[in-house]
Amino acid sequence: MLCDSSTTHLGALLETSNNASSPSLQTSSIPAIGLGTFQAGPEGMTNLEAAVLKALEAGYRHIDTAWAYGNGAVERKVGEALAKWMSKGGRREDIFLVTKL
Repeated sequence: MLCDSSTTHLGALLETSNNASSPSLQTSSIPAIGLGTFQAGPEGMTNLEAAVLKALEAGYRHIDTAWAYGNGAVERKVGEALAKWMSKGGRREDIFLVTKL
């Protein structure tokens, strides 16, 4: 699918309602450009938290990661950067954290 803007329409996302047996649908958009954490490697792990924090401060709102990229170490560094960013006023609901099963 080709994108002609800075966001890609995701369509309807499930949002849990008060009644867990009947979810409601909500639309949202995810930024087409995101920060990838693939191949951060042992050397990159030292700087990964700072890189994610800089990206968030620069306006990135889409972060791509996966457990397989580093046995959870990548996710921990991303989480630490998100915590620091949110302590400075960033809002979690503005972030699209993408991962793989």
